[in-house]
Amino acid sequence: MSPTSVPLQLSNAERCSHDVESQRVALVVQYVGTHFHGWQRQPKERTVQGDIEAAIATVLGTPVTLCGAGRTDTGVHAAAQVAHFQAPALIPAYRWASILNSRLPEDIAIRASAPVPDDWHAQFSAQWRRYRYTVYTHPVPNLFVRPFAWHYYYEPLSTAQM
Repeated sequence: MSPTSVPLQLSNAERCSHDVESQRVALVVQYVGTHFHGWQRQPKERTVQGDIEAAIATVLGTPVTLCGAGRTDTGVHAAAQVAHFQAPALIPAYRWASILNSRLPEDIAIRASAPVPDDWHAQFSAQWRRYRYTVYTHPVPNLFVRPFAWHYYYEPLSTAQM
């Protein structure tokens, strides 16, 4: 077992102590949403938030809440969705990306992690968002773009009307 796969278990004293300084950690999350029922945690469905929260909990030994910049629907992918959580400052914020990537499934990657001020919020502190919609219009399906594009071939699209 490699050192990165060993869970960091905090003692009850460390978890409950007011002496343990906490920090807010921001994550840049990338995921292929094909097998997810969206971002937001749901009791009986696999979600991006649920998988990441579970990975963080294996490190901290206690549940956490991950706050995302927004939610995505079932099957939607994200290249750089931002989220944050509160954690003991025992682990430097920049290390969370590699720590979580060693515990997350292949369809989620943490692209970066960083400390942010305690009043910073992934949803409400965002200054911009960018969305990309891909439409594949060739009459013959392309298996390599199928997971990442909407296949529309019924009639030509009018970019002017769009």
